[in-house]
Amino acid sequence: MKEDFYQILGIPRDANEEAIRRAYRKAVHRVHPDVSETPDVERLLKLQEAYETLSDPEKRKDYDRSLKQEARGHVSSSWEARVGPPRATSPWIEVILSPWEAINGLRIPLHLPLEIPCRRCGGVGWRGLFPCLDCGGSGAAIQHLTFFIQIPPGIQDGARLHIRVPNFGTRIWVLVRVQHP
Repeated sequence: MKEDFYQILGIPRDANEEAIRRAYRKAVHRVHPDVSETPDVERLLKLQEAYETLSDPEKRKDYDRSLKQEARGHVSSSWEARVGPPRATSPWIEVILSPWEAINGLRIPLHLPLEIPCRRCGGVGWRGLFPCLDCGGSGAAIQHLTFFIQIPPGIQDGARLHIRVPNFGTRIWVLVRVQHP
């Protein structure tokens, strides 16, 4: 998982350019070898990278987009699967099976990242005057949910299953692909 530049600078996700600049200067002053009693070059490099990305509107837009994509996550198991963008109101997952698995069916564990309100700040993003350290000021946290889906025997390539996610009142689409040798 990539580092959160907002958390590195200690700013909320909706911080304006002036807040980003102030936070960067204040943080650099604490770690820069020329002015700090306790210099930290590694931290300084992280601060510079965060500032360069968040202070440029185009880079920031791309970075925010990549964070959202990362939050959707990836499914990992012995079989190959991908989490894709939402379709209608349900996200979709592509599952790639061997011919043997498609013929016989199987039970597959899914590991899904779900965005929920941060428990520490109650979804607000702030604790008093400071950004919440648990969610980096976003007000959201990622909860990883693991559950199993049953792929029925004899499933065909291109089949779509609409699966209910337990305890979340939502559904996901599963697109089945059969990988032929």
